Amino acid sequence: MFVSTRILSLMNKSLFPTFANPHAYACTGVGKRSANEDYFTEESNDYGRLLVVCDGVGGAERGAEASKYIAEHIATAWRTNNAPWLAEELQHEIQRAELDFRSEFSSSATQQMGTTVVVAQWVQDQVIVAWVGDSPFYHFSENGEQVYRSKDHSMVQNLIDAGVISEKEGKVWPGRNVITRSVSLRGEKTQADVYQAEVQKGDVFFLATDGVLEGVDLRLFRAKIKKGRDMNEIGHWMKSCCEKFSKDNFTFHLVQNSNN
Repeated sequence: MFVSTRILSLMNKSLFPTFANPHAYACTGVGKRSANEDYFTEESNDYGRLLVVCDGVGGAERGAEASKYIAEHIATAWRTNNAPWLAEELQHEIQRAELDFRSEFSSSATQQMGTTVVVAQWVQDQVIVAWVGDSPFYHFSENGEQVYRSKDHSMVQNLIDAGVISEKEGKVWPGRNVITRSVSLRGEKTQADVYQAEVQKGDVFFLATDGVLEGVDLRLFRAKIKKGRDMNEIGHWMKSCCEKFSKDNFTFHLVQNSNN
């Protein structure tokens, strides 16, 4: 884990990543649902960039409110902060967002209201990611090799970890959409998991809601990275796949490091 002095020393250097096309793509869609409960946003300032993706739960209207509230709360806090967040600070900010969320919606009749969240912060050659729920984060190398994939907070993931079912079985397992952690109105404060890594030239990052995985074949996705397709082209292909095959709402940020 890098320390705050390292972060501050990077503040006046060139930003990572370069988000102008062809190095980035983002979109959202309803899938086969009647309304979209997903929400995404991004922020940038003098020292870095932040991406946030949320997948709301609690019914169409309530889920949409929850995902927007948490995403905007985190983005606003990051934009107005005077320094990047350390991994622990990113975890704590998700908890602060949840605390304010509970205060804002404490009288809601829908106590199941909540959201998943995945947040990625870039500062120069470092990426820090925090997530709650089953909205995935992927890190791929320039040649399409998977460097990292976040572990879902879900019933199916627990069964896989316990050796009860295989990953292949988990993709079609009943209750595969049941999550075990979320930013919510009740229960103990949520604990986000974190990932931190040094970023190499050409690395590709993919933040999404789980509906994207219904539509996108990751083997083809990796092959397109390996062939050097730009993010705009890959993003359009992913959007088309999701529009055809995703039953759930779908939202994703796709980013490639063009520096170094």
